[in-house]
This record gives sequence, C-alpha cells and structure tokens, in this order.
Amino acid sequence: MSLTRRSALAAGALNNMRVTRNFARLVLVCGHGSQTANNPYASGLDCGACGGHAGDVNARIAAATLNDPEVRSRLAGQGLALPVDTVFVAGLHNTTTDDVVLFDLDQVPDSHREDLAHLREALGRAGSAARRERAPSLGLANLADDQIDATVRARAVDIAGQPLKLGQQQT
Repeated sequence: MSLTRRSALAAGALNNMRVTRNFARLVLVCGHGSQTANNPYASGLDCGACGGHAGDVNARIAAATLNDPEVRSRLAGQGLALPVDTVFVAGLHNTTTDDVVLFDLDQVPDSHREDLAHLREALGRAGSAARRERAPSLGLANLADDQIDATVRARAVDIAGQPLKLGQQQT
C-alpha cells in the first residue's frame, strides 16, 4: 500500500476515534474477537466490522502504520503531529474470556517497558473485574475470584460446560 494511502488511513482512523491530541506515551489499538470450540455461532461472536473475524490483524496493521516514521511525518504535515515518545501497541480483547493479548511487543522500545508493565497490570485487573461482573449470569457467583477466572477460561473451549447451582462445588 502506498505511503499516501497508509497516511490517509491513519489520519482517518485517528480522526474517527477522536484521538487527535493529548496522546499517551503508550496507546493500545485493540481489536476484539472470541474463543470458542464447537460453537455454531462462533463467527457471530467475533468482530462484525471485520466480517465475522477477530480484529487482531486490523489492530496490528493500525499500530504498525501509526508507528511508521514516514506516516507520522505525513500526518504532521496535515496538522496531526504524534509525539515522538508515543508508541502504538496492538492487542486483541477476547470477548469470551475478557483477556487481552498484546502483539509485537519486541517493537516496543525499552523506554516504554514500565508503561507496558502498567498496561498489562491494568488489563489483568479489568479482565478479572469483567469476569466477576458476569459471574452471576453464568451461574458462577458462588465461586472465589480465582475460580471464576479459571472457569470462564475453561468454558471458552468447552461449550457443554453447565452453570453451577448455588452451593454446588466445581469438580
């Protein structure tokens, strides 16, 4: 894809997301997708904007494009200057387990390792909180937090998993 086209797509993405100023040092571009096994509705659980596929490829392309020095130069020429210390990281939010996988971390400079550690910690807390919030609707309200996390992740690959009744112990 030409530099002109990549720059136009990058500008469009940033403008459409209203991310045009006050950039953080680390910006997560996160697609979403699901994780299921033997589920006839699997593609319906993934990103509709991605044609029923997970959004990881789009997130990776967006982050790589926004980190490209040539694209950044073109954006600056259009009045959309990205700070030199802003780094875009691609991720995928698994909507089944509420885990987030980060990609291409070897591209993150050492100067941003602490920011990356904070991001990972925050994503871990958010995922756990989301699983706890969904626990009652999954019949898991009686489980401890670490059991909820493990059970939700296990159910992602076992569609036959049955909700537990209150007071019932998981085996």
